[in-house]
Amino acid sequence: MDTSFNFLIPVLKSTGILCVLFGVLIFGLYFIKKIMPGEKNMGRGVIKSIDSFFLTSKDRIVLLDVLGEKILVGITQQNISYITKIDKELKNIEKEETRAINFADYFKNSFLKNRSGVSKKSQ
Repeated sequence: MDTSFNFLIPVLKSTGILCVLFGVLIFGLYFIKKIMPGEKNMGRGVIKSIDSFFLTSKDRIVLLDVLGEKILVGITQQNISYITKIDKELKNIEKEETRAINFADYFKNSFLKNRSGVSKKSQ
């Protein structure tokens, strides 16, 4: 009776099973990537996302480029709200200032400017 154990057969079986599992995993990830909408389409087409700022874990402000116009929208779980249109060209702002733009300050200044314009027009 041969009492020696051949390690080649279990190693080949394990390698085959791992190859099948990795193949299924790669196919599954490829399939999910094709089905799910995501960041791959951002930046193409008519609507482009320029920047976003999270106010809370579920609420954020997003700066969009729609047909060349910069539009600021607020996004919550319940709705999407139009906030304002940005008149300044962002490339000019980046060239003028060497430091990074503080989005919160820019939003506050823009919001206060638009609010003061609205109150003057209504009076």
